[in-house]
Amino acid sequence: MNLNKFMLSFCFAVSMLLSSCGADHVDSSLNPDPVPDPVTNTGKKKVISSYIRYNFYESSRVSNESLMANNDLIMIAFRPYSDGSIYCDLPDSQASFSNVSYLSSFEGRNGVADFGGAGSDMNAGLDLINNVKSFESDGSYKQFTFGTWLYLDTWTPGAYIFKKENTIGNILYCKMGATNGVLEFNSDGKIVSVPATGLALGGWHHFALAYNGNNAVSDRVTAYVDGVKLTAVNTPSDFPTSVSYMKAPFHIGVDIDGKMDETFLNSLYLTSSALVNYKNNGIKLRNTDWNSTKTLSYWKYNSASNMGEDSQSWKSIYKDIRSTIQGKDIKLRLGITGGDWKTVFSNPSARTAFVNNVSNFISENDLDGVDFDFEWSTTETEYNNYSSAIVEMANKLKSASPKVTFSVSLHPFSYKITKQAIDAVDFISMQHYGPQPTLFPYDAFVSYTGVVVDYGIPVNKLVLGVPFYGAESNGNKGTEAYFSFVNAGLITSPDLDQVTYNGKTFIFNGQSTIRKKAQFVKNMGYLGMMSWDLATDVSSTNNLSLMKVVNEELSED
Repeated sequence: MNLNKFMLSFCFAVSMLLSSCGADHVDSSLNPDPVPDPVTNTGKKKVISSYIRYNFYESSRVSNESLMANNDLIMIAFRPYSDGSIYCDLPDSQASFSNVSYLSSFEGRNGVADFGGAGSDMNAGLDLINNVKSFESDGSYKQFTFGTWLYLDTWTPGAYIFKKENTIGNILYCKMGATNGVLEFNSDGKIVSVPATGLALGGWHHFALAYNGNNAVSDRVTAYVDGVKLTAVNTPSDFPTSVSYMKAPFHIGVDIDGKMDETFLNSLYLTSSALVNYKNNGIKLRNTDWNSTKTLSYWKYNSASNMGEDSQSWKSIYKDIRSTIQGKDIKLRLGITGGDWKTVFSNPSARTAFVNNVSNFISENDLDGVDFDFEWSTTETEYNNYSSAIVEMANKLKSASPKVTFSVSLHPFSYKITKQAIDAVDFISMQHYGPQPTLFPYDAFVSYTGVVVDYGIPVNKLVLGVPFYGAESNGNKGTEAYFSFVNAGLITSPDLDQVTYNGKTFIFNGQSTIRKKAQFVKNMGYLGMMSWDLATDVSSTNNLSLMKVVNEELSED
């Protein structure tokens, strides 16, 4: 649900386009009574759905009480590659090893990986230092920090601290140079010499290398030993401003003769203060600071039976949430968005591979279903391709996992999937929001809901979405969390739908408007409500919470 995708002019252009493309998909005669009967569907338990972004969850912006205020939770962090395989923004980088052994302790550190020299390798999988290449992105990577505790037994010229390389010549590595104590950092053939002062043999040292292609050349590459920035790192003027897209394994410790502990990769360009904290305290992964939520992988090597366990992955968050909601009637589902979806859905073989991968992923990880949020179809061909993917996904799930829930998320300006696709899903959530506030008012909410019902989406399949954030009133597309308005002491009345925050005016839905929308859902027989998102609201235990109001109107508890 990328809130930055909409411009008002785009929305109106798309709405005009939609009126001419795909209009024959569903006829209003399929739903002869577009104004729902107030008693229709009122006896059925309402869906109360929301999205979870893993980094906000880890920074404690999502309370346990807010999780349990929903009965449908969607972890939205997954995207398709062009071949139909699945990428996660927080991958599970379970590592495999060659010529590496487990040590329960070594020189004052517990749980250590012992790399045996020639032939040693830690393979951390395909999804690190990687994005999805798509119609919106070239897949390149702009910044990262690699760090580890390192004990070198010998200096081995050509041994790699880390390495990533594809078959067409793109490469990224940090390796030991020909001169003792001098490392070499290479991105696509451009090399930075890193005199690693202090990285002596025969002792533990904390080493980190940070890269940010957005920085000036002089500050594009930095390295640290024991938290101290190395000052003799000179980056050439033509050093790349991004790491090339490489769907290739990320290797650690290739041919290294030494030990590693608490190895991590972070998607930010970390500075000395953060690295000193990690050196002294390790990385805290729950109820933590924002920088730490950007940790992509963290190997502690603490388990003899599973030395390559990634302590920081979507699976660790999934297990945490599942434990919190255990015993409650709450679904926890996979959310897939973005990526190279237009390529996947236009290619029948890639589409089938994607469907099979999603189905297997759900079964293997005991998930309760999946939500598609692919933004946005604008042509009849794109609608047909998306609809075909929806139908194929639904058919696969019905045979492989008949008890799971499958939903798609659409928008008042992009909703014209085929009748077959509408029939195939369990429900459709409608995003009555964007970075423009035009969809926020109650009257717009009712009006646009009527439009999609007239099109042929049944009332009993519609879950209506509401924003838990504000959008700038001047059309600049800026957004701010309702959470921020509460914390700033600006919410003085439940009737308030506009505030000035940090000098900008924001339109949002206050408690009274959310309540009115929830009552519309309840009284007119819609299936439920969806919100974007739990992190932008305050905890549901707070009297000013928007989710609290939704529950008061729709929950049966």
